[in-house]
Amino acid sequence: MAPQRALLLPKRPRTGYFATGRAVDWSARQFLTGWPNPPARGRGAHRGFAGPTGEWRPWEHGGRVQHEVMSIQPRAFAHVRLTVTDIERSRAFYDAVLGLPVAFDLPPDADEQTREQLSFLFGGVIYQLGDSLFGLRPVASDRFDEDRVGLDHVSFAVDGRADLERASRHLDRLRVAHEGIKDIGAGYILEFRDPDGIALELFAPGS
Repeated sequence: MAPQRALLLPKRPRTGYFATGRAVDWSARQFLTGWPNPPARGRGAHRGFAGPTGEWRPWEHGGRVQHEVMSIQPRAFAHVRLTVTDIERSRAFYDAVLGLPVAFDLPPDADEQTREQLSFLFGGVIYQLGDSLFGLRPVASDRFDEDRVGLDHVSFAVDGRADLERASRHLDRLRVAHEGIKDIGAGYILEFRDPDGIALELFAPGS
């Protein structure tokens, strides 16, 4: 009886790599649980091995290379970092608008070792935002355009529409231009921009 196939892709060259996982071309149970490699069986038997860092090398079967398709399953964003032009201007804006606690920044009197350790900041700042991080990296020389490849906008979550109403009044006090609160069906949004024109949004779920 021919072995059961968890996945079988169209004919490909006899080279390739597995992204993740341990099981190809045998039972679905083995595919899901990652049982050890099946024994080779006759001509064209499956061949595969783990590379030095645990990645899987090609398996071949009758001239076909089979690849296991598994999606990465992230829990949330770890961090988002925006590229800005002027860190003093941007930091003053985000401090006033969002008031987030600082997770990482470079002290003015930092010694050479500290500067080396915090070189990933590129002279910017990283804020704590709930369980994630939000950073500013001051290396840009142009202006943001959401119609270019890359970032469209950043949306920050708030609890409800009342928070958007308070945020609208807060932006008014800071003289930050903004749109009105919009009902988008799934919830409500309040849109505005930072000093570099980066599109920002506050989102509140519908009741």
